[in-house]
Amino acid sequence: MKKISEDCSLIDPSQGECYWYLGIAEIFLGEQESGTKHIEEAKQKGGFAPAYIQLGAALIKQKNYKGAAEAYRMLTAEYPNNASFHAIYALLSRELGDYATAANEAVKVFELQPDNNETEKFIIELLMLSPNDPSLYASLTFIYKKLGEEGKARQQLLKMESIYYDLFAKNPQSYGYLLNLARVHKELGKFEKAYQEVVLLKKSVYKTNPDGYDKYINEMLQSMPPEYWNKYLTFLEEFRLLNKNKK
Repeated sequence: MKKISEDCSLIDPSQGECYWYLGIAEIFLGEQESGTKHIEEAKQKGGFAPAYIQLGAALIKQKNYKGAAEAYRMLTAEYPNNASFHAIYALLSRELGDYATAANEAVKVFELQPDNNETEKFIIELLMLSPNDPSLYASLTFIYKKLGEEGKARQQLLKMESIYYDLFAKNPQSYGYLLNLARVHKELGKFEKAYQEVVLLKKSVYKTNPDGYDKYINEMLQSMPPEYWNKYLTFLEEFRLLNKNKK
């Protein structure tokens, strides 16, 4: 394959596909530096549909999990309904220590194959590697809700609540944690807590980033009982008037 690809690139150097298969052949043979160079050259030349599944297989064979993960990321973008591609991307992401991506891809496998009982086990295994990652609990929450296991879903939300309380206490300027805490409280049905947290968020960022979180705040409040959105609109009017009078 390497010889054929080399001849192809010599006959017509403008053909990106020749360099692509040359790169794959080199990677299979362990010549990763040269192979990667020719893969990049092929992408620049273009004019063909890259066979990422072959590239991914070659990189996995050489234990280049970072490169393989990128190849499978491209495959999942090209074939979003292929559960196998999402599953392999999840496994590669786990190898790289990217547990959030691994869990996210596992959820996509579950969405495509709801009867696949390995997804829950996979994410639980990820939690053993990264027990304080709230995104992993969020993935489990999604799965349990889809399965109708509301009790288990609530347990995951309570763990997320504890983690976000701790993260925000240690990083009081990281307002994303406060927003996520409010979201968790909304999911738990603790609407008053969620409301008070978004009010605190709005007050905290008003001078430095007045509109930065509005989209997320508005979406969240509008998904809660209507009295909270009405109460927030009243708060905004009074808060803006107060700040205007201070100038």
